[in-house]
Amino acid sequence: MILLIVIMSTAVYGWWHRRSGWLFPWIGYSLLPVIIAGLSFIYLPAGLAWIAFIVYIPLALWLIVRVITQTIKKDWLYLSLMLLPMPAIIGWFIATDWLGNFDAEAEARLYHLGPWVGISFLALAFGVVTFVRIRRRWMKIVVLFMSGAIALTLISSYARGRLDFVVLLLLILFLVSIFLIPAFLENGVKTGRWGKYFEHRPMS
Repeated sequence: MILLIVIMSTAVYGWWHRRSGWLFPWIGYSLLPVIIAGLSFIYLPAGLAWIAFIVYIPLALWLIVRVITQTIKKDWLYLSLMLLPMPAIIGWFIATDWLGNFDAEAEARLYHLGPWVGISFLALAFGVVTFVRIRRRWMKIVVLFMSGAIALTLISSYARGRLDFVVLLLLILFLVSIFLIPAFLENGVKTGRWGKYFEHRPMS
C-alpha cells in the first residue's frame, strides 16, 4: 500500500507539471486499484458484485477516459507507454490466482514465481528507459512492443500451464491493441477525422 501511494503521488505530481516521458508508466501502474477491483468482481457473490459494478464501473470508466484523453492529446505513443504494464499485470494476476483462493498452495506458487515476476517488470523498465533515450519513432515502438512481448513470454513460460491458450491469445491481442488503438484514437481526438497516424513527429 505504501508503494502504491508513492506511485499514485508521483503520477499526480508529474501530471500537474511537465508530464515528461518517464511519467506515463507511473500513470499506468497507478491504475492498479482499477484492475484489482475489476478482476475481484469475478470472485464476489452475485448480489454484491452487481452493487459494486453499478457504483464502481462508471467512476472507473470516467477516470480512464479522462486520463486517456489527456494523454493522447500529447502523443498517442505516450498512451501506449502508459498501458504497457497492463498485459503483464493482468497476466500475473491470472497466473498466480492472486484474487481467488489464496491458500498455502497459491502462496507457494507466488513465492516460486516471484523472481520471474520481477524479471518481467525489469524488462518493461528497460524498455521505458530505452524509449525515453532514443529519438527515432519507429524504434520507440519496436522497443516498447518487444519489452511487452518479453514480459508475456516469461509469464507463459513460468506460469506452469496456468494460462490456457485462449487467455494467452487475449493478452497478446491486448498488447497489440495498445499500439494500434491509440494511433487511431489520436486523430479522432485532435481533428475529429481519420487520417495518417504514423507520421514522424519529434517527441520530448
